[in-house]
Amino acid sequence: MATRALDKADGLTEQLTDLRGDVGQAGSAAARSPWVERLARLGYLVRGLLYATMGILAI
Repeated sequence: MATRALDKADGLTEQLTDLRGDVGQAGSAAARSPWVERLARLGYLVRGLLYATMGILAI
Protein backbone atom coordinates (compact mmCIF):
# COMPACT_ATOMS: atom_id res chain seq x y z
CA MET A 1 0.00 0.00 0.00
CA ALA A 2 2.70 2.51 0.99
CA THR A 3 4.88 1.42 -1.93
CA ARG A 4 2.08 2.14 -4.39
CA ALA A 5 1.61 5.62 -2.91
CA LEU A 6 5.35 6.32 -3.21
CA ASP A 7 5.33 5.16 -6.84
CA LYS A 8 2.47 7.56 -7.58
CA ALA A 9 4.33 10.37 -5.83
CA ASP A 10 7.46 9.67 -7.91
CA GLY A 11 5.38 9.77 -11.08
CA LEU A 12 3.86 13.09 -10.08
CA THR A 13 7.29 14.48 -9.28
CA GLU A 14 8.53 13.54 -12.76
CA GLN A 15 5.49 15.12 -14.40
CA LEU A 16 5.91 18.33 -12.42
CA THR A 17 9.60 18.49 -13.28
CA ASP A 18 8.82 18.08 -16.98
CA LEU A 19 6.07 20.69 -16.76
CA ARG A 20 8.39 23.13 -15.01
CA GLY A 21 10.90 22.76 -17.84
CA ASP A 22 8.20 23.35 -20.45
CA VAL A 23 6.95 26.44 -18.65
CA GLY A 24 10.49 27.78 -18.38
CA GLN A 25 11.04 27.33 -22.12
CA ALA A 26 7.74 29.02 -22.93
CA GLY A 27 8.61 31.93 -20.63
CA SER A 28 12.00 32.36 -22.27
CA ALA A 29 10.44 32.31 -25.72
CA ALA A 30 7.86 34.91 -24.66
CA ALA A 31 10.57 37.15 -23.20
CA ARG A 32 12.35 37.18 -26.58
CA SER A 33 9.15 38.03 -28.43
CA PRO A 34 9.05 41.41 -30.17
CA TRP A 35 5.50 41.92 -28.88
CA VAL A 36 6.65 41.68 -25.28
CA GLU A 37 9.35 44.25 -25.95
CA ARG A 38 6.82 46.61 -27.55
CA LEU A 39 4.43 46.22 -24.64
CA ALA A 40 7.24 46.91 -22.18
CA ARG A 41 8.18 50.08 -24.06
CA LEU A 42 4.54 51.15 -24.10
CA GLY A 43 4.43 50.62 -20.34
CA TYR A 44 7.47 52.87 -19.89
CA LEU A 45 5.82 55.53 -22.05
CA VAL A 46 2.62 55.41 -20.02
CA ARG A 47 4.59 55.60 -16.78
CA GLY A 48 6.44 58.66 -18.05
CA LEU A 49 3.20 60.34 -19.08
CA LEU A 50 1.70 59.68 -15.66
CA TYR A 51 4.73 61.17 -13.91
CA ALA A 52 4.64 64.20 -16.23
CA THR A 53 0.93 64.68 -15.53
CA MET A 54 1.47 64.49 -11.77
CA GLY A 55 4.36 66.95 -12.06
CA ILE A 56 2.27 69.44 -14.02
CA LEU A 57 -0.64 69.13 -11.60
CA ALA A 58 1.69 69.67 -8.64
CA ILE A 59 2.85 73.04 -9.97
